[in-house]
Amino acid sequence: MTHNAKKFFIISILLILIQFSYDPISFLSHTLESNLIKAQYTKATTKWESIAIQDYNFEIRGDSESICIVNAQIEVRNGVVKKVQPLDSSSPLPSNQWAEPDWGNEIFLCDYYHFTVPHMFAMLDTILQTSPLSILAVEFDSQYGFVNKFEDGIFANNGWFSFRTMRVYNKFQIINFEPAY
Repeated sequence: MTHNAKKFFIISILLILIQFSYDPISFLSHTLESNLIKAQYTKATTKWESIAIQDYNFEIRGDSESICIVNAQIEVRNGVVKKVQPLDSSSPLPSNQWAEPDWGNEIFLCDYYHFTVPHMFAMLDTILQTSPLSILAVEFDSQYGFVNKFEDGIFANNGWFSFRTMRVYNKFQIINFEPAY
């Protein structure tokens, strides 16, 4: 075997070992997904701001690692949450119960006051700026631009010997969105 062939063989073995132990392809793929979300975020916020809806209703279903479980119909008027109707109850929540006192602003889903489209965009923007690789999934509504699906948590690409893991810590989905004209 020639010197160049040996060198090529050793480099090939090292690259294979790196792939098996670290999996840089998954890391690069997730980085590209994060960059795509950033581009979609910009288009979505522009769409939402151009429509300028201040009054709307929607249903939110979410979970924050069983700390705060959210399933409610939300009514927003003049950009402020005005009514929270839990899906499993016939009476609305009084506004003094909209925030979980033990968690409050620390966990987004623990405070119903957050449930406006601008607050959701602000939360997503903060994560995109501080820890974009923690975002596991985001979808935007095609008609209005708001965030209609969100998941964040831990993405670890450990290589092929120990497969990558994705653990969701926070997730929510917005359905039945309707402007209230």
